Amino acid sequence: MEFVIGNILFAMLHELGHAAVDEMGFPILGKEEDAAGSFAVGQKNLKSDYKLFAWLYPVGRVIYPAGFCTLQEVGRAMINAVSKRYPKQILEVKDIVQLANA
Repeated sequence: MEFVIGNILFAMLHELGHAAVDEMGFPILGKEEDAAGSFAVGQKNLKSDYKLFAWLYPVGRVIYPAGFCTLQEVGRAMINAVSKRYPKQILEVKDIVQLANA
């Protein structure tokens, strides 16, 4: 399951790289596909940074449950959104948590 979630997160970050280039007009050198791939790979460092702030998650979840979710919940929610055909097109944190546990 972790392998699947990891690949889904990579694909999501790759497409987010495309969105950053297209919608925000980020300048790139070379091919857009390479830039999107580099963006996704660069986000792997996010996981190490995530560990620095992980202690905030339980506190934040208690104080503001609609504003905090884990990367694992995001991955599971992505799988469930597709497999269970979630009706919303734009998901908020509470939707992600609900889908992750569906």
